[in-house]
Amino acid sequence: MNIVFVLCSDNFCVAIDLDTLKDCPPVLSRFLGMSDGFAPPETDELGRLTFVATFGITRDRFLDCLAFVRCGRINDIHKLVDTFNVLGGCDLLDECYLKVLKDSQEQQERFREEQEQKKLNPLCPAENVLQLFKFEAHQSLWTHDNDEWEAVGVVEEVPHNFWWRKRISRE
Repeated sequence: MNIVFVLCSDNFCVAIDLDTLKDCPPVLSRFLGMSDGFAPPETDELGRLTFVATFGITRDRFLDCLAFVRCGRINDIHKLVDTFNVLGGCDLLDECYLKVLKDSQEQQERFREEQEQKKLNPLCPAENVLQLFKFEAHQSLWTHDNDEWEAVGVVEEVPHNFWWRKRISRE
């Protein structure tokens, strides 16, 4: 076991077995004294590494970084990115963050498409913002005079009534 103690900005200490940090980012590796060819890391009078406290990182934030390095666990990606940026970055986390951003953009695009679809295919008068349809509330067995009317949704305020609509002709 190759254990070091790290002092955090909230005066809590973290014990780390350096042998468990296989894919440690290069700058963090240097701060922990794991890289050859560099000066030894700064310690306090008790031998604890002080870089985390110096950078103003709390124990919880630092533990999140260690959890990501050890097993890829992410609690809050935005906080984790902020903390790793202070610690010199992490390429693997940057890749995860880009994927989250891409997924978020795709989700926003799907939402926009759904909103546009609602405008073109409204199921109640409140959704008829483009005024493409005429809506009326009737019973499910309402007899209408032509095939232009269709039942499209339940009238929530009146049980057993449905919204019927027909397209407004723009001639």
